[in-house]
Amino acid sequence: MKNILSVLILVILVTACSSSTIKKISGDTYVIYKEDHRGVFGSANSLKAGVISEADDFAKNNGGVAVKISSEFHPVGILGDWATYKYEFRVATISNSLNKTAISNMSSRCLIDRVADFDDGVTNVESIAKAVVKRCYKHCVTNTIIANNMSINREASLYESCIDQASDAIFQKRYIKREGGEIKRYGSLLYVKRRGDDHYQITLSAFDVSNEIEFSINCQNGVESNNVNMHNIEISGPPLFEILQLKNSTEDIIQLDVNNEKMNWYKNPDQEEPRVSIPSPRLNAFFSSETLSIGIGSNKIEFSLSRYRDALKKINNECPTVRT
Repeated sequence: MKNILSVLILVILVTACSSSTIKKISGDTYVIYKEDHRGVFGSANSLKAGVISEADDFAKNNGGVAVKISSEFHPVGILGDWATYKYEFRVATISNSLNKTAISNMSSRCLIDRVADFDDGVTNVESIAKAVVKRCYKHCVTNTIIANNMSINREASLYESCIDQASDAIFQKRYIKREGGEIKRYGSLLYVKRRGDDHYQITLSAFDVSNEIEFSINCQNGVESNNVNMHNIEISGPPLFEILQLKNSTEDIIQLDVNNEKMNWYKNPDQEEPRVSIPSPRLNAFFSSETLSIGIGSNKIEFSLSRYRDALKKINNECPTVRT
């Protein structure tokens, strides 16, 4: 009798979840609704996991990944008041434009930018990190899932990873400030001043419209001696030589158009990341408008330099070798 009862309970537990339904709400947006008829023997976690897994499989079968929009859980009650889980999601198709390099750059930059905006040096780090990730959720979590074709089940762990990254950025910003440095955002430009052994290392940078190529002014300002003072301009990024069609070039010096003005750049093929640079340039050719164009012929790389005037004033004050 006990064996029969055990079998019956097992059958009930295995079969008690009602079949779920997937309904299309609009466009690429769907909702799953499922009841758990196991009553007090049910598990909220297993109900949720099953629905999320179903959404994930549905999205994969339709050539994309499931991106959560919202969810609603109702716990079990009495007299047939079953536990339910409603899960709304979007099927996002994997786009070539959402490549891993661009997503990583957008995510990292968003976190640093928001830390520069939000951190006052006093408020609890965890509170600021959560506010930062809330603003950067699309770049740090959603687009990372899409670009890497991850399961939606990774959402929670990615969120925690983003919180850790934001917290690290906050601690780093506070350390830099204690050492006499600074992190500040000027529109699309990020200004970072760090203390070195006998100098300050200063960088002003921005990413291009594809978020794959970085433009930066780098300068050193000596603390005890002017001998280390210098500055240069670089553009770098994994696809740089491919975009500029320089992959097969053996020249050490190349000529690029900077806002239609031709300039000689040094090619640095031995670096871990493709880059070209100009030592000790004047900056007025680069900062004449809020759009910077660098390239060869029709192969152009476009950068947005919003608030460049304020950033340029900062660089002029901090970098002794800079000439505008």
